Amino acid sequence: MQAKRSFIRLLLLRTSIILTDGVATNSIFTMKLLKGLMPIDKKMTILYPSAYKPQNSDERQISINKPYTILFVGRLVKRNGLEYLIRSTALLRTRFPDIRLVIVGNGPELSKMKELVRGPNISDIVEFTGELRGEELSRRYASSKLFVMPSVTLEDDVEGFGTVFLEAGLRGVPSVATFSGGIPEAVLNNVTGILVPEGDVVELTKAIETLLVDENRRRKMGEAARVKAIREFSLGTSAEKLLALFE
Repeated sequence: MQAKRSFIRLLLLRTSIILTDGVATNSIFTMKLLKGLMPIDKKMTILYPSAYKPQNSDERQISINKPYTILFVGRLVKRNGLEYLIRSTALLRTRFPDIRLVIVGNGPELSKMKELVRGPNISDIVEFTGELRGEELSRRYASSKLFVMPSVTLEDDVEGFGTVFLEAGLRGVPSVATFSGGIPEAVLNNVTGILVPEGDVVELTKAIETLLVDENRRRKMGEAARVKAIREFSLGTSAEKLLALFE
């Protein structure tokens, strides 16, 4: 998408495709996007991202007494739609006094998001952790009831797939996201999570509320997300598909 805004970038992209033996994309959405940009007669295939399966990946959410913790993991950029989640959290607090929002990541929108949190006076229930990796990040996933990333489509940027949804799924955590880019391939609507229209705070809030109050549905979606992530998006599965491209 950014290549369309620059003749040099577009030229480099087309040149690289001409010189290569094949093209692998991270989703069907990205493949269609690429085909729409230029005629491609190369062999194309889908090579979905994979997520690391932690040793304690069976440690799923089991306590109904822990706080209503919502987790966001990603670059703090406009595309990831954090501002909509912050506004939604402010609305949800009236019904869920013990709700918590944990924001993992850094980026150019950090200052703006911290200021937005101060606006509706929810800074006491929002935690900015900065970038996390390894065991600490895994612990944040496992201790959350929901993973939410309400991405939006920009003129020159869009979510091609969303590995973070797989990471959440591996811990048995369902997702709430949007019908943006390749996300519907990572989150199956009403199966492994709930998808809502982009930029719609009302619908986003309804989806989050639905899963917070319905423990049974949340568990079922979390288990479906875990099974799907293990079966279809493991490192082993991705490695086999990658090797097959060179045969």
